[in-house]
Amino acid sequence: TVSVPWLLASLFYIPAGIVLIAARYHRLIHGLISFSAMLYLVIFQGAISTFLANAAGSLSYVGILIKVYKVSAELAVQSTIIARLAEMLSSLIVTAILVAVVWSQLEQIRPLLLLAILLAVIGGFAAALVIVIARRLKVPAASETPGHRTSFWKRAMGFGLRVIQLNPGYIAMILPKTLLYSIVLQAVIAVAMYFSARAFNIDIGFFEAALVGVVSAFIASVPITVFGGVGVYEVSVVGLLAVFGV
Repeated sequence: TVSVPWLLASLFYIPAGIVLIAARYHRLIHGLISFSAMLYLVIFQGAISTFLANAAGSLSYVGILIKVYKVSAELAVQSTIIARLAEMLSSLIVTAILVAVVWSQLEQIRPLLLLAILLAVIGGFAAALVIVIARRLKVPAASETPGHRTSFWKRAMGFGLRVIQLNPGYIAMILPKTLLYSIVLQAVIAVAMYFSARAFNIDIGFFEAALVGVVSAFIASVPITVFGGVGVYEVSVVGLLAVFGV
């Protein structure tokens, strides 16, 4: 049987998630558009991600900010990158805490977890190295010679460098609260998964269900997944539940 009260309670993550994501983006673009407009934009982005692909949702967010709200392209792209980095970091932090709590039950997948942690550390160092190198490069200037147009690749490289060459003061100011929004979002996902488990009478503890929810949501959020991660999310949930004997 399905417990309707628990099932309805599990759906709270939808409006809560929309508000948290909108608040995160709103701060990242310095409040250049109203919060209500950002809410609509996040809902539209979510719809595109669900029916097409996660990458398409991100592109729609950037495109609307630039074309409709006249936000600079660099700031629009930077807000997406920083939000994604904060999401990855918060997911890693929450996952590490949950893994530590239920470590004794993860004997079957401990090698896989250690490999994932190693890859995450390597990826973090690689990203940091790219940023350090990019900050030392000179942004190519557009040619002002009459009749001569700067090549597409030169313009693209210049734009990419301007996006990556973030102001350290800006990062120090914006990252803490962005990370806080992301960690709260991870907590919402964890609680919603536990409520869902209770709704379907799945015999699993809170921390175990939380780990299943956080890891599955992160896997489904990979930019290359389509239809909002449908299939990927479900397979991840089933596989992780099996680890805990469900």
